[in-house]
Amino acid sequence: MLIDGDEVWPRETILELKDTLSQASNLLVAIAIRTWVPVGDVYHFQDESAGRYEVLGHRGHLNVRVFKKSEQYRWEGLYPLEAYIHRKSKLPVQQQTQALLMLKQKYWHMTHLVRSSVDTHHKRKYEIGIKRILSLPEVFYFKHPDFVPSPFESFSLPEKLIAWFLTPLLHLKRSMAKI
Repeated sequence: MLIDGDEVWPRETILELKDTLSQASNLLVAIAIRTWVPVGDVYHFQDESAGRYEVLGHRGHLNVRVFKKSEQYRWEGLYPLEAYIHRKSKLPVQQQTQALLMLKQKYWHMTHLVRSSVDTHHKRKYEIGIKRILSLPEVFYFKHPDFVPSPFESFSLPEKLIAWFLTPLLHLKRSMAKI
């Protein structure tokens, strides 16, 4: 499994993954998982159209996160452009539909939120997201170190004003990229 430090895996997603792995055929080489991508706070999400990945006919916020070690595949490239490539066909695993499966559940990728008091990754996204009412992962309610901000924090007023200004520009940029 490849897991980033800014991912939150709800219990339901972990259980589905566990069940899938226990019942997997020998042909299965990788598992893709859709993601919730919060912007501003844990109640607002980036539109699926902002996601650029394509797997099994789905496009949006998703990643291949589970890989079976196989002599038929090898890792090529460097992060963030690495790929698990089939040795003979030279195709990445996400193009090997017979070897790939997608979970129904999602995980949370917190990349656009403040993740610590020393957050230097510069991926904070000033965008007004789509409001969704979801059951929040149980880990959000656990005690956490002081350097980890509350997951319930939202944009400050100045950040929200910037987001209101930038959001239409981001949507325009995305629609132009599709042309």
